[in-house]
Amino acid sequence: MIRLIVLAVAIAAAIPSFAQTSTTPGYVVDANTGCKLYHWDPRPGVTMTWTGPCVQGVAAGSGTLRYFWQGEPSNGTYTGQLRGGQRSGRGTMVFLNGNRYDGEWADDKLNGHGTFVFANGNRYEGQFRDARPNGYGTAVVDGTTHTGSWSNGCFRQGERWAVIGTTAKACGFE
Repeated sequence: MIRLIVLAVAIAAAIPSFAQTSTTPGYVVDANTGCKLYHWDPRPGVTMTWTGPCVQGVAAGSGTLRYFWQGEPSNGTYTGQLRGGQRSGRGTMVFLNGNRYDGEWADDKLNGHGTFVFANGNRYEGQFRDARPNGYGTAVVDGTTHTGSWSNGCFRQGERWAVIGTTAKACGFE
């Protein structure tokens, strides 16, 4: 029997907000600290705040990063390491929808070992590359455990398969 498991992973950077302006493509400036912070879409309406150190005008080190869109909280809150204004190193992202990721980051994406817990209680623990499960990992979905090798968010073991952060079609399962 084929068992389909689709887990929507909201691991995008932040959704845009206001009160800050882009100074360089890909960056917004925290109006309180003057620190530049990386954002995948730094259009008008995007703001971010940073409580950590600012090295030569760019967020770096340990702190808390918050995302806003038009003055309202968006995406969630990240607590952890930044390098060059990007999430990089160890950190925890708590999303507004109740999802939570705790683990390694690089280039502002989930990269390395981490645990993603969904608001509904489902979870994935293992290796990530570019925000998708890659390498060895375990997903627990509705009480069923799927352990093994993942590739770009795709998992197959015999007739069972699962996807995280992608689609069944992209994985070749449909």
